[in-house]
Amino acid sequence: MDDLERQLKRFQQRYKVFSQQQQTFTQALDRARTDAFQKTAVVRSINQILGWLDHAVHSATDRRILMLFVDMCRDLDRFRQQVEGHNMVREQLDRNQGLRNSLAKWRTLCNIHNDCANVRVTFPHGEVNHLSCDEARNYFGGVVSLIPVILDTINEVMEHLSSPRLSSTQKSNTSQRLSSRQHSGRPAPLGHPNGTVEERHTRFAPEVQQIPILEGKAPQQSQYHGTEVEDLLKDMQQMKWAASRKPWKP
Repeated sequence: MDDLERQLKRFQQRYKVFSQQQQTFTQALDRARTDAFQKTAVVRSINQILGWLDHAVHSATDRRILMLFVDMCRDLDRFRQQVEGHNMVREQLDRNQGLRNSLAKWRTLCNIHNDCANVRVTFPHGEVNHLSCDEARNYFGGVVSLIPVILDTINEVMEHLSSPRLSSTQKSNTSQRLSSRQHSGRPAPLGHPNGTVEERHTRFAPEVQQIPILEGKAPQQSQYHGTEVEDLLKDMQQMKWAASRKPWKP
């Protein structure tokens, strides 16, 4: 799991460098469309960019930035294959529907023939905001949103993988605390099924610990709307107050 998280951080660093060259990327796409006599063509897929690289891109700068995008998409798809082959992922695929959905979305986005024209990245990303309204709506909004959406999907996969591990860790910590309480003789927390009726009452009334309470029989309600132990405490307090008063003298 740790090695997968480290690889994800490396991809995030690579994309951070690429996103700083977004204007160069969109200008290269625009020149590639023009040279391919597709000036009004919408950038729809990775395969479309590969076709322009083979037949319409002649500038070394444009080829470099377009290859940077294609290589990163290819590496993200290879990373998906590595994640799907991980032992932890294979164990959870059958019982984790969210993990299966996230992996399927990841697989679809990395497909070179997938139509990404309608893909849009949302807040807190601002890639689409750096484009003009016409470009974002008609030409480059999908392709500039593709990699950040894939990275967000990978984060969802990592969350699905870490949530079962977190729950199992919490269960083990809880069992360890309960076993330590039993060995140390400390009472279980109030309301816990391991806490008996006698423990729950004597924790709030240590003065009457010597009063026995029958096992398996809950105290009955009285006129004070409390338990019998609470009534005894009230009676004892009244007796103590009466004994402390000085006798009345005429």
